[in-house]
Amino acid sequence: MGKRKAKPQVTRGGAGSVPALGGLCGVTAPACRQWFVRADWPSHIPTKPPWTPAQVVEIRAWRAATLKGRGSPASLGERSEREKLIRAKREQAEFNLAVSRGQYLDREEVEAGRLARIYSVRGLLMNLDRKLNQDLRGHSEHEFPGIIRATVREVWTSFLDSAARAAGMRLEDEPEVSNEQA
Repeated sequence: MGKRKAKPQVTRGGAGSVPALGGLCGVTAPACRQWFVRADWPSHIPTKPPWTPAQVVEIRAWRAATLKGRGSPASLGERSEREKLIRAKREQAEFNLAVSRGQYLDREEVEAGRLARIYSVRGLLMNLDRKLNQDLRGHSEHEFPGIIRATVREVWTSFLDSAARAAGMRLEDEPEVSNEQA
């Protein structure tokens, strides 16, 4: 009959074999064997089984501090750098695609549009008193609230940008304010 593989021996928190130590540390047996030849391996911990529960705890702490949870710090650094580079290239490609589809606007164009709207509303507000004076002349006091509301609505409409109108925002959807609330 063929040779049978021995099961990893875990003894009450300790490890009776290299595969058992690897299992307790969350790595493979070959990764554990690489640790034993490292210069920074704790010299007071044996490189051959069995390992006591206290030694397993110490090995796991050494691994976490030295290897940052991986089998090899070199492979960790290379892998993480490669992953960062791949992620950065993917994000750049996604951004370039979004720009080519027109999903991003030029900052200067947006700023120019915003300033134009601000100056437009500023001009309307600066002339609001003259406009109200002209609009209210010849009307009775009970008509004033409706005239004032219409004039303010005109200023508000001029402030709405094309994006708000494209999104379906309409002044007709606003609830009417009664004269008592105004």
